[in-house]
Amino acid sequence: MFNANTEMKCDTVLAPGCQLEGKLTCKGPSRISGQVDGDLMADDHLVIGAGAQINGNVLGSTIVEVMGTVTGAVRAADRVILRPGSLVDGEVECPSIVIDEGAKFNGITKMSKPDMATLSTPDLKVVSSESPAE
Repeated sequence: MFNANTEMKCDTVLAPGCQLEGKLTCKGPSRISGQVDGDLMADDHLVIGAGAQINGNVLGSTIVEVMGTVTGAVRAADRVILRPGSLVDGEVECPSIVIDEGAKFNGITKMSKPDMATLSTPDLKVVSSESPAE
C-alpha cells in the first residue's frame, strides 16, 4: 500500500502542465499530475496527483488514489483513497473507501465492486512508457 508520501515507480506519467483531451488508458502503475478532459482508465494503481484536474470518469482496476480534483465518477475494483486537499465531485463506486481529513467529496458512494467488463471502453488508446523505435 502506498501513502501520500511514498514515491512509486510509474509506468505512465502525465506531468504537471500537460493537458490531454480524449480518452486515456494507462498500463501499469500510473501518476496523472496534469489535466485530462475525458475518461481515464488504469489497469493498476492510479494516483491523481496534487494539482491534477480530471474532467471525466475514472476507472481503476485496483486502487485509485486522489490528491487532485476529479469532476466525474470514480470507480475502483479494490479501493478509492481521497487524500487531504483532494476534491471529488461525482459518484464513487468501490468495495472500500478511505477519506482522509481535509479531503472533499460531493456525491454518492456505492460500496460495491464495479463490473469492470461493462465499464471498459474498447476504443481507448494505450499510453505506455515504451520508447518509440529509433
